[in-house]
Amino acid sequence: MTSSQSNTVQVRNLRAYRPLLAAISILIVAQLGISLYLSALPQIASFYATSESAVAATLYAYLSLYGLAQILFAIFYVKLGFKKSISIGFILFCLGAIAVIFSPDLRFFTLSRSIQGFGGGILSVMVRILIKDQYQDDELNIAFSYLEMFAAITPAFAPFLGAVCIQHYSWKLLFILMLVIGACVFFSVYHLNVELTKVAGMRVSKGFKDYALIVKSKRYVLRLLAKLLIYATVLIYLSGAPFLFITGFGISAKAYGYLMILAAGGTFLGSSLSARRSAFRGVKPGQRVTFLAAASMLTAYLIATHFNTLSF
Repeated sequence: MTSSQSNTVQVRNLRAYRPLLAAISILIVAQLGISLYLSALPQIASFYATSESAVAATLYAYLSLYGLAQILFAIFYVKLGFKKSISIGFILFCLGAIAVIFSPDLRFFTLSRSIQGFGGGILSVMVRILIKDQYQDDELNIAFSYLEMFAAITPAFAPFLGAVCIQHYSWKLLFILMLVIGACVFFSVYHLNVELTKVAGMRVSKGFKDYALIVKSKRYVLRLLAKLLIYATVLIYLSGAPFLFITGFGISAKAYGYLMILAAGGTFLGSSLSARRSAFRGVKPGQRVTFLAAASMLTAYLIATHFNTLSF
């Protein structure tokens, strides 16, 4: 192979990584909206002089609109395209962050989180659409494995980062960080010139018809209910854990951040193994992720219950 051919291959490989890099960056922004402020939930409850359940509901508000946006933009992206779709997502995400910073009461705070959640949901669904559009066969599986691996980093380190910030500054700094990171990622991804290639001939009306066909499938509905149960369990944990560990067990916000790193370690390790195809024989990648994550979560719980004076 000549030097010119080698350079051509390297350029092609670099371009092939652009969609994955864009997808990972966008997903991290969407997930920051979920996990960065978890450590600050008790502080927010104190700031607005309200109950723990009322503050926990702000996370429900974010995720409810997060899900709705994914349902809608899984169809409407066909008409808007990739750049317009992520532009709407980033604008709503950043506007929601600004509104949260200046929220005079919890009602406005919750509304602002809903707006931010809708933007985050658009970003999240466009990540998966981009990956499916740009990769095929084994490359698609590997791309999704790396995506899940990096998706585990955010819920692992974001609560810890949030805890470090609120030790010295107000919880509002966390939403300023969301705003700055979101804006930086938006301009970076926008100039990567990534575009979808498989939208020709697709129509919005067909998307709604496909939804109607899917809902009629009993197998799909059962799977959907199972996933909803899993997500509901995770949501209950995420919204209640800061109050349980920080208020209930009396550990510091920073220590809670460390526990979240430990809890997400299993997911990260399982996804990493899946991406590298180094499997435990007879155990599927998804099962590996589940087993490792569950083991880490159990370890975190035991540490918190037996060492309730944990501090770092």
